[in-house]
Amino acid sequence: MSNAVETDADLVTLESSVCVVAQFRDAVQLKWHKPGYLKEIPAGALIVYENKTAFDNRNATDPDKKQVPLESDAKLVELKLGQTKKDALIVVVPIVPAFKQSCNIEFFRDFSKSIVSDNRIEFQVPIPDTTVKRLFYP
Repeated sequence: MSNAVETDADLVTLESSVCVVAQFRDAVQLKWHKPGYLKEIPAGALIVYENKTAFDNRNATDPDKKQVPLESDAKLVELKLGQTKKDALIVVVPIVPAFKQSCNIEFFRDFSKSIVSDNRIEFQVPIPDTTVKRLFYP
């Protein structure tokens, strides 16, 4: 279960022409560690999907449509992955366990029972300061 937040695409430049997913994760972690965003998250914990379609189909019930994250040794250049903003690689950042444990607001501690569908996220507890339990997005 993932709790997707839409963000703009960003660029990570890699030196190697034979770059694999593991090197890409290292580059992402390094770039975002400096402002402190990924300080507590090791690069190996980042989950990489080949594009938004693959990410959107990660929970598909149809086995023919279900997508899995890229393997650590998948060669990005050979597979022609992440070469345009339209086909950008999608990086999923896990929730930091320390934050989950220290947070007093139940909503932020456990997303694992949330249901994500094509255009909706349904939470088991209301969003803080609201009675809303469903989020719809375009």
